[in-house]
Amino acid sequence: MSTSYFKIIEYPSRVYSKPQGSANISIKIGNYGEEAGVFHINVVDHNNNIVYTSESTTLYSAETTDVALIFTAPASEGTYTWKLQAFNEDNNKVDHEVSFTLVVQQAYPVFKVVEYTDRVTTAPLQQYNIVVKVQNIG
Repeated sequence: MSTSYFKIIEYPSRVYSKPQGSANISIKIGNYGEEAGVFHINVVDHNNNIVYTSESTTLYSAETTDVALIFTAPASEGTYTWKLQAFNEDNNKVDHEVSFTLVVQQAYPVFKVVEYTDRVTTAPLQQYNIVVKVQNIG
């Protein structure tokens, strides 16, 4: 009988991605059991499908480690509730599960003025053209 117990102790509560974009997150997991054990992390979507499984990792009692997760966001824009599961391979059970919000949206433009005329000398009531260079940094 396994006495390892895995718990997700740090994770992002909100993740942003473009439709069908690749999302990269990092989490921290700890073994709160009495013995070493093997785990992996499942990323579970809003339809309860496992969309990503991390590599199997051995973790000793009282040890923590960081795990990088990469998954693809849905094709439709929206706000979704997804889950992360710490799956204990020694007993084939989910030891711990947390939820996070996945926000899927197209990037919105962000404009920045990068060049402009900062001083104009002209007579009163005269028209003057000012050239402004704007860059989309979004």
